[in-house]
Amino acid sequence: MPHVTKYNFFMEKHLIPVMDSLINRCDGDKGPKLDTFILVEGQEGTGKTTFSILLGYYIAHKTGRPFGAENLFFDIEELIKFAQENTKQIIIWDEPALQMLSTDYRNKVSVSFKRLMMMARKQRHFIMVNVTYFYRFDSYILDRCNGMVRVYRNQGKNESRFRWFKEKKARQLFEDYITKRKKMYNKYGSKFVRGSFPDILSPKHKNNVLADWDNDLYEHNKDEAIKKITPKPKEVLSQSNKRFKRYIVRLAMSLNLQQKEVAERLGLSPSSVNEWFVKEEQEEKHALLPKYASNNE
Repeated sequence: MPHVTKYNFFMEKHLIPVMDSLINRCDGDKGPKLDTFILVEGQEGTGKTTFSILLGYYIAHKTGRPFGAENLFFDIEELIKFAQENTKQIIIWDEPALQMLSTDYRNKVSVSFKRLMMMARKQRHFIMVNVTYFYRFDSYILDRCNGMVRVYRNQGKNESRFRWFKEKKARQLFEDYITKRKKMYNKYGSKFVRGSFPDILSPKHKNNVLADWDNDLYEHNKDEAIKKITPKPKEVLSQSNKRFKRYIVRLAMSLNLQQKEVAERLGLSPSSVNEWFVKEEQEEKHALLPKYASNNE
């Protein structure tokens, strides 16, 4: 299994030529000199952020472009400002669900991202967007996507895995979901570009990147993103509707926050927050598992 970059972490051998082709699209002297945009999709806690950072360091290794925590964004407007003021950058938009979970933000975020995609061609950026659900974006975004990665965990195993979807296959996956409401991952995913990947953000992993990755900056930016959209405790206490509670739970799950931490942030009792999580998990299983069980990895 090939080991890459100065950190000497491993990458699946079939993934390397795919990444090299995408890099050449926005960096090679003989390439089309355009931007590159891929989605990294997966449920909370499966390793989307780790995988996109792994790719970021590989792209930096191949191109000489700078890369670190300052290249990862939670806020779309801050991302656009960075993209406009720079050229040939590696950019990660992490968990746009933070903004898209809120109805007030959803339309604004979608329009802003379209604006970024229209502008990015001239800047030759390599952009990765970590999403929980690929179908949260409209057809224009999927039309601009140069491929998609599905990140998941095998049932019963504490191992993160990935699967690649070509540009055309990602669009077909999206169209199938829109028309049939089915997630046909097995049908459209690559048979060869798939496998496991290392947890390069874990201090327990020998070939981690923590010597260069500024985790304090990453956590600070995440906290600032939470503050922008998290309601004040009084507002939480005044809300009792189901939709509002679901918003809080999904926000917490997107950020991998523990229930105790959510309760402390919002000034609520742990038992109240636990009740919200239990109900949300029960409704998710009831709504999704019977329908999509045959289509999961």
